[in-house]
Amino acid sequence: MRLVVQALLVALVVVGCDRSDQRYVAATDLGPMIAQLGADEQMDVDEAAERLAGIGGPAVPALESAIARESHTVALGAIDALSQVGSERAVTALVNVARTQTDAELRATALLKLGEGGHAAARPVLEEALGDGSEMVRQTAAVACGALCTSPAAIDRIVDMGLGDMPAVELGRLQLTLVQLMAGEDQAAAAYAREVIRKRTKPILGGEASVDARTRAALIAADGGATDVEPVLVEIAGGSGPLILRLAAIQWLGGHGTAAGVPVLGAALQDRTTAPAAAIALQALASRGVGEARATVLQAPGKVSRPPADG
Repeated sequence: MRLVVQALLVALVVVGCDRSDQRYVAATDLGPMIAQLGADEQMDVDEAAERLAGIGGPAVPALESAIARESHTVALGAIDALSQVGSERAVTALVNVARTQTDAELRATALLKLGEGGHAAARPVLEEALGDGSEMVRQTAAVACGALCTSPAAIDRIVDMGLGDMPAVELGRLQLTLVQLMAGEDQAAAAYAREVIRKRTKPILGGEASVDARTRAALIAADGGATDVEPVLVEIAGGSGPLILRLAAIQWLGGHGTAAGVPVLGAALQDRTTAPAAAIALQALASRGVGEARATVLQAPGKVSRPPADG
């Protein structure tokens, strides 16, 4: 079935009579563009989504139909096109997809696009999705929330996910959500987030939790303003825990650490899996004036770029 949308083209014309304004209606066949959303090449998909978005509001019903009736790949492309339209009607369509689609990936993609757009109308569906039965949907909602999800229940859930079941590879994106929330305009929500982070991370950092749990708690606590997490992250960076967490600890030491982390970072230079991150971290410390880091950089020719000259 070919999808056709009525696109209004407005022009002023002079025809030598009393009417000086006419509206012309052109029928535009969207079938080829909809089909192109399922192309093998991402460049072709992006082109189709951009062209459909350029049609604007009149294309929204066709995109909704494509999501409901066409293949999974085409539906994903249609969601992308809807997000680029940006109108109130398009946002409503994305909310409907996020709430009613049976396909978890389509729901998650709609949530991600809503979060990227920062639409206030997206807040209820994003907060609802934090309790979705699909792990993919829950986790996508958490990283898509940004500063939108300001209810206490939503903040509790996001912090719990960060400290618990969020995959380590996605932890940084969840941290960004919390950082955006704490820097957002809702000061009450920001204060609540900091307090929840403090309460939830303190017992983990002070106990005998797993490496994974302590790393997560330290990174999230640091985002919340904690100033005593460096010892934990030094231990993690120099340990034998999961690589993704060691790399996160190394990165933090470079951006926020002191001379206490330099020996661990120096040792990490000898491990090919951590050497690139350690080199960047040492350079960052040296640039911040940490003398021990500067000395380590100078003693590791070929591994780290030379630090900038003093002054």
